[in-house]
Amino acid sequence: MFVRYLRVLAPVLAAFIILGLCTTTAQARGSVPRVTGVSRVSQDWQHAKLKIRWSSVRGAKYQMRVASAAARLRSTRPMATRTAAGTYTKALNRNGTYYVQVRALKKRGKGMWSAATRVRFTKPRQAVTVIDPPVVPPTTPEPTAPEPTTPAPTTPEPTTPAPTTPAPTTPAPTTPAPTTPAPTTPAPTTPVVTGTPVTPLPTPNTTVPAGGRKVFAHYFPPYPISADNKPASAPLLANADYYTRNFLTVDGEKGKHSSYGGFLRDRPVPRPVSTASNWHLVDARKEVQQAKDAGLDGFTLNLLTITGQNWDWSVLIMQAASELGGFEIIPNVDGTASFSTHPPAEVAAKLAQLYSYSAAAKEGTDYLLSSFKAENRSTDWWRAVINTLKTDYKIPTKFIAVFLNASDANMQAFKDFSYAFSNWGVRTVASVKNAPNLAAKAHAMGKKWMAPVAPEDARPREMNYAEASNTGLLRAMWGRANSDGADYIQIVTWNDYSESTQIAPSVAHGTVFLDLMGYYAKWFRTGSAPAITKDQVYVTHRIHLSTAVPKYGNATASYRMGGMSTPPQDTVESLVFLTAPATLSLTSGGTTSTFAMKAGISAVTVPLKVGTVSAVLSRGSTKVEDLTSPYPVVQTPEVLDFQYMAFGGPAGVRDYQHFPLRW
Repeated sequence: MFVRYLRVLAPVLAAFIILGLCTTTAQARGSVPRVTGVSRVSQDWQHAKLKIRWSSVRGAKYQMRVASAAARLRSTRPMATRTAAGTYTKALNRNGTYYVQVRALKKRGKGMWSAATRVRFTKPRQAVTVIDPPVVPPTTPEPTAPEPTTPAPTTPEPTTPAPTTPAPTTPAPTTPAPTTPAPTTPAPTTPVVTGTPVTPLPTPNTTVPAGGRKVFAHYFPPYPISADNKPASAPLLANADYYTRNFLTVDGEKGKHSSYGGFLRDRPVPRPVSTASNWHLVDARKEVQQAKDAGLDGFTLNLLTITGQNWDWSVLIMQAASELGGFEIIPNVDGTASFSTHPPAEVAAKLAQLYSYSAAAKEGTDYLLSSFKAENRSTDWWRAVINTLKTDYKIPTKFIAVFLNASDANMQAFKDFSYAFSNWGVRTVASVKNAPNLAAKAHAMGKKWMAPVAPEDARPREMNYAEASNTGLLRAMWGRANSDGADYIQIVTWNDYSESTQIAPSVAHGTVFLDLMGYYAKWFRTGSAPAITKDQVYVTHRIHLSTAVPKYGNATASYRMGGMSTPPQDTVESLVFLTAPATLSLTSGGTTSTFAMKAGISAVTVPLKVGTVSAVLSRGSTKVEDLTSPYPVVQTPEVLDFQYMAFGGPAGVRDYQHFPLRW
């Protein structure tokens, strides 16, 4: 009888036990929070892995599973991980789309799987198309460069901070911005309005110096055309050049700059890999030729170190300029870099080496010597360098003291041994117009004045920038240099990509800034505006609104760099040089505005909107120019980028990296 009862009760007891276990498991799962915030944070292109992160669950470990379809996630073996900060997947197909789920694990159970998140690879920024065929590169060691310097404290007046000294071993990357489609329904065309003529530059009002008015561009050695003679793009990221694999990828330099989205936002126009054993010199010649053809007189050559890659490249620039001829180099001792920390005798010896080249700039029988932040070294130190050059090497010099703060006190301190003064300058239209007339102060002391001119200033590493107002800053600085009667110009800079002040041919700007500098340089030297012989349309805009929140890196950036306070201006600008009146249609994000443009130089702006930027120039029924920006304006950029993109040029030219027009 008892046995019969057991046979009846056994299934019932088993059912209760199973139900109890299920209930316990369900309770355990319910006590472990479900993971949220799963997203792609970056990628390892070389090893075809995606990096995933999610919101952390206190005291939990995790499991992550990845599949090519959401339905396959259940059958996919999960991988264990301890961190929510970022975990790489296994190797995947870079062309595929994947789905990711994550769940939290604790001693008391497992949480529910997160919602399936769709992820995919983003191709690294593509290289600009080049004409010459690529060839197999020789192997070269990784480039090195000096440690970054600390910016000088800001002065009461708005001033541009001292440039940091970066290196191809501490740089960073730009991840390509995701393209956001333009609105499909264009807004109605606005009524025709008249374009704003650009105020002519005044004629310089001082006596032309012995060598004539000259225009120099500040050359920064850490950023040559190529650092290692590798291709700009390659199937494996590790085989690409230094700019691509480290400067222009978020995870470059082992991710040390990922907090602000990378070190750089632009690069020189890529070239094919060179088979020449002296490719460094070939590149140096090309940069000198580019500047020379644009109408510049020379470089002020920033001297960062007395040995190493930066010194070697400085020597190559001197050699290249000497071989080409007709282009001058002024050695520029950086008062914030290690070059200027050495004893005067050692510095003079290195300078004497540079002055042995025929390209070394001279005024009369004296060689020109320049500086950056001259006030960062004592006047006794500078005097010792100058005197040693004269007595030990028979090299008389005329010293150009370039200040970060051209105060009365600094000018007075350097007056006795300086030939000319200069300032690094400010970086907004308002600060340029409101700045004191430093040229007049220099002239009152019997000194020449070298005026600064810059296109813009945006520093990803410091997450700050100054609002350049499209090309407004460039034009305002040229105007001030003329009205103040400057004797020389220093364009700040030729190629400092870490501060976005570069005018050299680049991926983000083509040759637009170089074209414009060439035009205004000729105007400055002659006192008359060069004749406009061909229609030209230039367009500038950013790739996101100032309020955009990026996918990676800092979510905000300050526009108050150096104490300047012009707020962000989300605008598209077209600056045109016209042989005759014409109609300009400027489109931003599907909204088109039409302007009646006069002959000569005019500038117009429209609001920046997400989508595509384009410009059409017409005369009657004839379309003179039709340009579309290669840089889409996106709602959510990969990283913040406050430099202005630029495109356009002489009518009919479709290559945004065209050779500069000879004004």
